[in-house]
Amino acid sequence: METYPGMERRIQRRARMNCTIIYILNEPVSARFIMDGEDIEAKMLDLSKGGLAMVTDHNIPISTRLSKRFILFKVNRDVMNFSGPVEITGEVESKS
Repeated sequence: METYPGMERRIQRRARMNCTIIYILNEPVSARFIMDGEDIEAKMLDLSKGGLAMVTDHNIPISTRLSKRFILFKVNRDVMNFSGPVEITGEVESKS
């Protein structure tokens, strides 16, 4: 699967991820009603200071505001340390 076709546009360097992310649609209100205001599961592909990439089974329109939750773990060779839960909000900017 090609994640990012074409020229790289990102300013921030991204760390590859392979974890579950939970999100809920905030705005527009019409999108929130379509999903019944429920939490939705997706797969996070990468993460940076400026954003993240995720894959979901739902078609989310550009400019939709989302709240996202996930848990970060720090992996150092054979040891995995719990870093903690993260909750962020953001806006869908583009689809790849």
